[in-house]
Amino acid sequence: MRNTSQCPCCDSQIINDLGIVNDYRHFRCPSCSHEFFHALSKKEVNINKELYEQDADYNNDLMISKDYHDLIQWNHLKAFDFIKGNGKIDTVLDVGTYNGFFVRYLRDKGLESYGYDFNGDAIKQGREAYDLNGLIATSLDELKPEQCDCITAFEVIEHLEWPRKLVAELDKYLKNGGYLILSCPNNAMVWRPPLDYPPHHLSRYSPTSLALFVERCGYEVISILEQMSLFDLIRNYAGAFFRDKSSVTLKGGRFRNLRVANYLKRVLNKSRLIFYFVFFPFDRLLHFFGFRYISQVIVAQKIR
Repeated sequence: MRNTSQCPCCDSQIINDLGIVNDYRHFRCPSCSHEFFHALSKKEVNINKELYEQDADYNNDLMISKDYHDLIQWNHLKAFDFIKGNGKIDTVLDVGTYNGFFVRYLRDKGLESYGYDFNGDAIKQGREAYDLNGLIATSLDELKPEQCDCITAFEVIEHLEWPRKLVAELDKYLKNGGYLILSCPNNAMVWRPPLDYPPHHLSRYSPTSLALFVERCGYEVISILEQMSLFDLIRNYAGAFFRDKSSVTLKGGRFRNLRVANYLKRVLNKSRLIFYFVFFPFDRLLHFFGFRYISQVIVAQKIR
């Protein structure tokens, strides 16, 4: 079980108990602003593939993701900018790849890439939809990747009770001097969506705690980028408003009218880059004044 008397990012012994949320005790480190949740049942949190394979939101997203371009978001674009500009990265392993959309994106850009996710339904759909048979898998043993130049994990570590364990496991697949790119929600976000609570999310990282986390895993921080997106803020707020709070899904309840919700999702996915462009000057201004929403990306290099 997680040690609740010590911060998992900065090792501080001073931890604030913020009470109980969804049968999880909520802790916050005042030193680095890291937050984490501890199950009251005294058992390790059972974050397994069934939790995601049986979730209505994750299953529904598979139905409307036929074009992989529609799933590429700000964090993926920032990661690709680094990969493309680095010049030393030829092979990439994408962890928590969902249905392999980023793997397909990288391969179409000329990079050798592979993906792993324990969600078997998503892997099956991605193999068929994106022609990724043999390139994405539900276990690293099945995939057997060689040592890679870069490992990416988008919106993964906030779901785990033991994220250091994951990074330690991935370390053997990354070359010495290779790069680790992580993204996760920014704890300084201006509005917190229903999905940023347990059992969906078990940790909340500030840029400071995220940097300390990767340093304690044996990496040197190269850069940290923080997002401000009015488009994502408006979309997530509206999405939360139209959900049925009495139902249960990992992202905050089923949509009241799924047909309309799916139509709007498809339109917004297709228009994402246009909205990013239109809102860009406003996003930059808000970012300058300290507003953040929703993601952050850290790039780090393996040093031991």
